[in-house]
Amino acid sequence: MKKRNYFAVILSFLMTLTALISWTKTNVIADGVPKQVDATITNFRFMNLSRTNVGDIYYTDNFYFNLDWATNNTGATLKAGDYFTIDLPDTVMFSADSSPIDFDLYDQDGSGAVIARAHITPGTTGATTKVVFTDWVDNRYNVNGNIQLSARFDLTRVPINQSSSFTITVNAGQPNTSSSTGSVNVDGPQILNNETLHKFAWYDTTNPNIANWEIRINHRQAILPNAVIHDTIVGSNERILPNTIRLSTVQMDQYGNDIAGTSTPVNLAGKLTMSDNDQTFTINVGNINGEQYRLTYQSTYTEGTDLYNTLSLTSNGQTYDFDAHFTRAYSGGSGSGDLAHKIKLTKVDEEDNSITLANAVFTVTQPDGTTFNLTTDADGTVTSEALVQGTYKVKETTAPVGYELNNTEYTLQVTATDGA
Repeated sequence: MKKRNYFAVILSFLMTLTALISWTKTNVIADGVPKQVDATITNFRFMNLSRTNVGDIYYTDNFYFNLDWATNNTGATLKAGDYFTIDLPDTVMFSADSSPIDFDLYDQDGSGAVIARAHITPGTTGATTKVVFTDWVDNRYNVNGNIQLSARFDLTRVPINQSSSFTITVNAGQPNTSSSTGSVNVDGPQILNNETLHKFAWYDTTNPNIANWEIRINHRQAILPNAVIHDTIVGSNERILPNTIRLSTVQMDQYGNDIAGTSTPVNLAGKLTMSDNDQTFTINVGNINGEQYRLTYQSTYTEGTDLYNTLSLTSNGQTYDFDAHFTRAYSGGSGSGDLAHKIKLTKVDEEDNSITLANAVFTVTQPDGTTFNLTTDADGTVTSEALVQGTYKVKETTAPVGYELNNTEYTLQVTATDGA
């Protein structure tokens, strides 16, 4: 007479979050060998250096491709070392004044955990970014995130003053390749109208700890008696480098560009005053009788920070102000994913629970309706791979030799914090 058996569902909190095997796959990848994973761009935007999404970008500005991405793997199959690639189009160039070509993607929950490391390989045009996951992904599924890749337009390929489309390709040249396209208006130079002050800055490619500042003064060719220029760095410990301050009279075209051969240096002796521990300077220009000026200088800069500056020109009680901002372009990103857990089953003799039973086969129905089998080992237990959250049904389909089949179907719940 066959003995009856007892099927025990052991509720356990299994934080050994390994990956769920995709039972429908026919290809085989050796354990421990990094694989190129399916991924797609789910949202495509353009972002300025202040990290604000925009629909217009000035043709010479650096900017970011602001991309939301998602892996398409079934279950928690990602492992440390798995990767995907993102190709920028050949109509842009990886910005030479961006941050180093290596950067990290961080956990979106603010823990500071690095979920992936990215490396950019610039081309003559375009660039390829390889995103390699860390062991943070080993126990997670629905892994997705955001990446911001710095670039600038290739002006030999991108027309100005019109909208242009740009296509990002994921896993180029592979069977699992995908692409996404976005458009942005590329603004060209504009004819200036009644401009008194304008200021901008750029990164020094020879020294990452320097910011270059340039000021356009009196393009409108106004009469400005007793003119005084006042410039100060605010909100940081950076310093202006006094020996780099240069003021010149120039002649400008209608776009504010200097006309070649028209620049004449101004002697600043007795006119330039430094203050606030070299965070401020003042230049007593004197009477401006329609002359146009170009003012340049350098300041210190700490990589990864935002540097703010205020500029003013006063003339007989009239004040003209301009606020400027500088930050070095640097790529970055973040991501998130859901934790996966396990089901542990134990098969024992009904009359003597100390007797564990091997070779009991159970069919597990997953939340999406697909199934897989688990077979108990010599100790009567079997533990699944990591499973996505949801409701699972478990039923014995093959009883151990000498025992009756248990026809009861069990319903188990796998949650974000517990296995079953």
